[in-house]
Amino acid sequence: MNTDLSSRSFCLYGTGKAARKLAETLRERGIEIKKFIDHLSLKETHIMGIPCVQPNELRGDDDHVILAFFNREAQVQSIALGLGQRKIYTLPEIYLKLSLPFESFWFSSVINSHQIKEGVDRLSKHITEKKSLELLDFLKNFRLTGDLKYYPKPQGFDDQYFPHDIPGWENSMITSFVDCGAYDGDTFLLAQKKLQLARYIGFEPDSMNYSQAKKRIGSHETHYQIFPFATWYKNETLFFSDDHQESSHVSTQGKPIQGVRLDDYLNQDYDLLKIDVEGADLQTLQGATNWIKKHRPKIAVSLYHRPTDLWEIPLFLAKLDLNYKFYLRQHGEQGMDTLLYALP
Repeated sequence: MNTDLSSRSFCLYGTGKAARKLAETLRERGIEIKKFIDHLSLKETHIMGIPCVQPNELRGDDDHVILAFFNREAQVQSIALGLGQRKIYTLPEIYLKLSLPFESFWFSSVINSHQIKEGVDRLSKHITEKKSLELLDFLKNFRLTGDLKYYPKPQGFDDQYFPHDIPGWENSMITSFVDCGAYDGDTFLLAQKKLQLARYIGFEPDSMNYSQAKKRIGSHETHYQIFPFATWYKNETLFFSDDHQESSHVSTQGKPIQGVRLDDYLNQDYDLLKIDVEGADLQTLQGATNWIKKHRPKIAVSLYHRPTDLWEIPLFLAKLDLNYKFYLRQHGEQGMDTLLYALP
């Protein structure tokens, strides 16, 4: 354990599950939590017996603050700036410095740092664009340290899956796409605005999300289709954690669903393959290998659901030897919604 940090007392910015779990963990290790900070409306004056205040109620000696949240939307740099000259720590930074176990999406406090460095180094050999290489370096260092000076700045969600700043991508030339992880039809609606969409096929295994997406998509032309299946590397029955949110995912237990291999399901070409399937992204690509080789679509795939996705997914595509050009873009906060754009 980092003895310098273990002797300090902290304020936790946030009142959600991540903050409460961290408070409990730190308390178990004898580290004092002075206050919770609630930047919204104060619903509780105390949490776990600890005072809860708003940011403007912090005192001068409240000088060590942990940003105790981990999500794609909280504007980390703006929050840190608003806290003034205080020492700010991110949630990954604390877990790393104190050698505490924590895993969520891309972050793992127990993954070997050599594995991260080696994986990123191998990936960098397949990227030529300066912007992508700079982002990759920030992602590597933020994963290794959690330090805000390496924070990967997001560019927002407006052009997620349909980027405007990648040479040769040309959204205007995309008229058909495969949507793996259709959620509630939100990407379909975005595609309606961004593309001249003639054909669409979507896959969404969460029952409630599927119903919502089907309503949105069903109101359009018949050449738009959506199916209640999970995309996978083979055709088999899977179990699914069906929470009706964006994070529904394939699991070892839960509701049985049908997993399908795209190689067996797609019988024509599509211009774009989008994959954002909460941890089954690599398996989806593995199940689409023959179709990708035959049709060489543009590919937009998430790299943040698992710690090793950042390099394993692009390196899998590189092994297909199809001469794809790789571009990285950061759309969400805290390393969330990192995407690979692969251009044939």
